[in-house]
Amino acid sequence: MREYKPPTKEELNKYYSLGYSMKEIAKYLDVAVGTIYNYFKKYNIKSRPIMSDLTKAKISKAKKGKVSPRKGAILTDETKEKMSINRSTGVGKKTIKNGYVRIYFPDHPKSDKYGYIFEHDLIMECNIGRWLKPDEVVHHINGIRNDNRIKNLKLMTRSEHQIYHMSLKKGGENY
Repeated sequence: MREYKPPTKEELNKYYSLGYSMKEIAKYLDVAVGTIYNYFKKYNIKSRPIMSDLTKAKISKAKKGKVSPRKGAILTDETKEKMSINRSTGVGKKTIKNGYVRIYFPDHPKSDKYGYIFEHDLIMECNIGRWLKPDEVVHHINGIRNDNRIKNLKLMTRSEHQIYHMSLKKGGENY
């Protein structure tokens, strides 16, 4: 393994002035782009704009005269209704965070500050007919976070869940 040597201000200035991007410099130095970005900030190296004025002009020229298909279109009430339904706003809107499906349900006692609750918690609550207790968690049996079929969900206490995952790390068996 190669010993890490932080880039110097002169080294970064040299590569950047030759036209290399931060991504290319990071690849050459075998570090993350964020690391290069942080060194640019640390050394007060002014970065180039993401798009040059020439690039912006080319894009603008290519789009000139083209109109968005919706712009100026007259929509029927039926079409407007369909469009508002398809936006999926309001209760029931689904998003995914860290592989888990979340549902917008702001009135739920366990909803986060944005009004979302995990779908697997909601499914388990519907199945058992009550809210989950603060010490209860829902475990995905097959380990797939977005597989929220009731047969794949198991209600556990936090300590049972933690013990289970610790035993897996030590080579234990699945339930």
